[in-house]
Amino acid sequence: MRKIFILCVVVCFLGCSGGSPIATPEAKAKKLIKEYIRNNLGDPDSYEEIYFSALDSTYTMLPNNIYSRLRELEFNFEYRGDFYKELYQEEFDSLKKIELNFVPQLQMSQVHKYRAANNTGGRDVYVLQFYFDKDVASIEDVNLLTEEDIEMLKDVIKMYKNSDTPLSPEEQKALSKAEAIYQGLTLQTIK
Repeated sequence: MRKIFILCVVVCFLGCSGGSPIATPEAKAKKLIKEYIRNNLGDPDSYEEIYFSALDSTYTMLPNNIYSRLRELEFNFEYRGDFYKELYQEEFDSLKKIELNFVPQLQMSQVHKYRAANNTGGRDVYVLQFYFDKDVASIEDVNLLTEEDIEMLKDVIKMYKNSDTPLSPEEQKALSKAEAIYQGLTLQTIK
């Protein structure tokens, strides 16, 4: 009887404290996002949560500036000749080494939509994509998603839904996740 009483006290304490002994990855991500917003928003009191996507795994990618510069140099080497190649070969070799040694790392990602005060006192809606380390212990990167990004997501979903080629199970799973994010952001479904 005494053990049951102690167990009940512990359960009540944990329940009333709002905490749990082991936070889920989703709970850790939301906490990190809210801390980020509190520390980076001009008026954190104006923050109003609208939507959180599911936490999902992804892989790091070669930074876009390195990838783009390599493709630009390769194009110019092909069409501008040896003089151009002599000028930029060292830079190319350095970037190519980075590309060849790059190893994608597992990370977690979550999209968050919220409303907050803008610089003029009005309220705007913002959509941010957060990237976390694989243990969801810290935020690694944050990207602002624009209306164009959301429209591009819609177009990709339509393309896959209207494809005559059957989707693999992995593609179907990715499509379902993309549709869930789109629905959460727009409150619309795609036919």
